Amino acid sequence: MYRINSKVKGFSLIEALIAIVILAIITLGLANLLTRSAFFTRDDFFNLCLLQGASSGIEEARGNPSLIGSSLNFTCGNLNVTVILKNIGSYGNCTFVEAEAQIQSTNKKAILRDLICNWSR
Repeated sequence: MYRINSKVKGFSLIEALIAIVILAIITLGLANLLTRSAFFTRDDFFNLCLLQGASSGIEEARGNPSLIGSSLNFTCGNLNVTVILKNIGSYGNCTFVEAEAQIQSTNKKAILRDLICNWSR
């Protein structure tokens, strides 16, 4: 006859449920981390486009002073950046220009202002 060995142990239902709960908590934490990372990447791209548009506008104003008082449009990916160049005044050999870069998507808008000195030649 065969005898049942009662010394063999396995997982109980409680241990299996605890393992599933721990695994679920870890999985939800990783999913949250990935989601937040995607949002930060989108915001970084948005801010990078704004900064590049402002830099381009400033460089164009320094190279071509006749653009002061106008607005320039740049495209970054699928976003449009508008740079408005305003003459603020002069002091000595410096003409002060305010460069205002604006960018807008469906749910976010940002403005970056910078004061630059356009040296007279």
